[in-house]
Amino acid sequence: MGWQWGARSVAPRLYPQAAANQWDPATALEWDAAFDLPADIEAAVVQVMTYLVENKQVAMIVPARFLGRIHPHFREVLQVLAVQAADEARHTDVFARRATLRGQQLGVSGAGGRASLTTLLEEPDFALASFLLSVLGLGQRVITGMRQWLAHHHVLAWMCVLIAVNQLGFGAVVPVLPLYASTFGVSVAAIGLTIGIYGLARFVLSLPAGRSADRIGRRPTLALGGVLTVVGSLASAIAPNYEWFLLARFTAGAGAALTLTAAQIILADITVPADRGRAMGLYSGFFAFAVGLGPFPGGVLADEYGLAAPFLACAVLAFLFTVLGWLFVPETARARAARTTHTSSAGLSSFDLQLRLLATNRSFLLISLVGFSSAVARTGALFSVVPLLMRDRLALSPDQIGLGLSLVSLGALCLAYPSGVLVDRFGRKAVISPGVLIAGLAGFTFAFAPTFAWYLAACGVWSVALGVSAAAPSAYAADIAPPGMNAAVLSSFRMLSDAGYMLGPIVLGLVAERFGATSALTSAGSLLVVSAIVFALLAPETYHPSLRS
Repeated sequence: MGWQWGARSVAPRLYPQAAANQWDPATALEWDAAFDLPADIEAAVVQVMTYLVENKQVAMIVPARFLGRIHPHFREVLQVLAVQAADEARHTDVFARRATLRGQQLGVSGAGGRASLTTLLEEPDFALASFLLSVLGLGQRVITGMRQWLAHHHVLAWMCVLIAVNQLGFGAVVPVLPLYASTFGVSVAAIGLTIGIYGLARFVLSLPAGRSADRIGRRPTLALGGVLTVVGSLASAIAPNYEWFLLARFTAGAGAALTLTAAQIILADITVPADRGRAMGLYSGFFAFAVGLGPFPGGVLADEYGLAAPFLACAVLAFLFTVLGWLFVPETARARAARTTHTSSAGLSSFDLQLRLLATNRSFLLISLVGFSSAVARTGALFSVVPLLMRDRLALSPDQIGLGLSLVSLGALCLAYPSGVLVDRFGRKAVISPGVLIAGLAGFTFAFAPTFAWYLAACGVWSVALGVSAAAPSAYAADIAPPGMNAAVLSSFRMLSDAGYMLGPIVLGLVAERFGATSALTSAGSLLVVSAIVFALLAPETYHPSLRS
């Protein structure tokens, strides 16, 4: 009888509130107000109103058909359901009025949607019918939209999933990498070298990865990168000495060079400037979310099973990435025929000519400066100096450090796609410069963080910077690629960014040893601020939203 008491105790309060909020569709809205919409927009509004009328009719019938099954003793429950049905009737009236306001008829009713809504009318249980009303009625369009989006963007969807799997493993080793390297009894600069050599491999192999993507295809290059990542991660986990560990990190970096370069080339292949920001924003969101999420489970694994455990987890995830990528990512190169008909020497000459053209392109050089500075700050400061500073200054454990770095995922997840929308709506520069400035602010916040709470706040600022600007530089670089030069432009952009990835840990590690970690972090922040200002003043805009068709 508990449910009966609950219904009788709640319903008396709900009914007066519902009755007091009644409104008249004829007078609540200004139906005679003047407005003007293009014909295609008006037609779209009519179709949306038709969909809402369809759903509201069912939402009206569902509570009404149960009225006769309720005992009159529960009059308050009857009254509440009756008011609910009346509300849905008013909603139906409003949507139908708007659909026919300009003399048009109601739109098209989809057979799939009608079939889903029919199940609500056949369900004998009120609780289940109400649940299905929420899921199938209001959620049907969302589900249908997702299916349609996946049908048109299946390559992008798979790339987002794959990069999340890949970078989750990478993120897992971030908080423990300097700690693991320190077990070999080496200096801070040598610890930085274990991160820098990973960047060295990415720097050295980014251009060969671009050549590979043009010669043997994007898909084989992606898979080869996954295999190298598996080998490098396993070798890191079982490294008996510092030299072995360095070689393993170089191998893993080689895998990252092929993986990340091929992924960006694939994105450039499947997008056009008008939607490139959103596509790369979505991809960057998955990328940054996985990298930011990885440190927390990585720290937990290190605490529970030892510092080698995150490297084993990275190997497993890289293997999964390789298998799924080979099975589900198609070849996206648009110039396959031209690529396969060229001889080896012709391909080299063509690629080298493209590189020489890029060396004189101001837009390319300036966006590469932004990529270089961001990589220096990310790997040299966030991944190398910050964990050691937080351990020594604040006595934080690996899981606490990992928790802070995982907060970076929040901004990346929430802001990556919206920033992509902004990039497509307002242009690339309007997003790039502010994002890099915010990252510089995060560097200064890390440098002077006196408590764990300040450390978490600095991670939050960095998450905003990463979420805002993650997609824009890649979109900018892809914009300046002439037809047929996606591989050359994006592999070169990655190479110059990876130069920062390689030099950042070493240079900032030396600065930290000589002048202290605070000086290293303020140097990284200053570099970001200067890069943002130079780019804002000198870089031309590569995409003007006014040109969008």
